[in-house]
Amino acid sequence: MHLVLRTLHEHGIPVRKGGPPPKRAGAPAQARLAALYDDPDVTALLHQHRIPARPMAGTITQRFPTPTPVTRSFLTEAYIEIGLAAGHIEQLTGQPAGHVLQLLHDHGITVRPSGSQSPWLRRQRDTR
Repeated sequence: MHLVLRTLHEHGIPVRKGGPPPKRAGAPAQARLAALYDDPDVTALLHQHRIPARPMAGTITQRFPTPTPVTRSFLTEAYIEIGLAAGHIEQLTGQPAGHVLQLLHDHGITVRPSGSQSPWLRRQRDTR
């Protein structure tokens, strides 16, 4: 990689800054987190499964130094019945979204197509 960059610079070819743009925990992420914790179905689910609420701002690892274990029952209710996305479940448990998707597959829970909007998010947008 360094050889390629050096060669580009030596020949005067402009080089873009690499890597994805840095993620910022901004207003949209905090608003989504607040919406999750304001949803009575979500809060009832967390209470039923004894998952502590962690609505404070911060990264996942700041909010969940140790991810909360999730069960098949929790995943079924969260993903199928409430319609949360794997990313929403990550926000509520600290379990990485990729791991949530793997657990869904492992438990035989049908996963929605990638890129489709979750039923929970559609309901949120419809109620605005």
